[in-house]
Amino acid sequence: HGEVPAFRLIDSSGQPFDSSALAGRAWVADFIFTQCPGICPMMSAQMQRLQSALEDRGDLDTWLVSISVDPKNDSPEALRE
Repeated sequence: HGEVPAFRLIDSSGQPFDSSALAGRAWVADFIFTQCPGICPMMSAQMQRLQSALEDRGDLDTWLVSISVDPKNDSPEALRE
């Protein structure tokens, strides 16, 4: 259990997303960039497996959040892809 400082980002649909949306929820984050040829696709695949496992358990309360560390290249359109 830890505390994360407040943050404000743009989601893949171009809408603002801030940490208040996660308040009081269990959530798992990974940090990615779309131009990453190696580890990022593997991390995204792991997040997809985790999402499937959570859904299989009926856990719809845990949110998965992928955060780009390359906002210059990772537009909402690039993130949707």
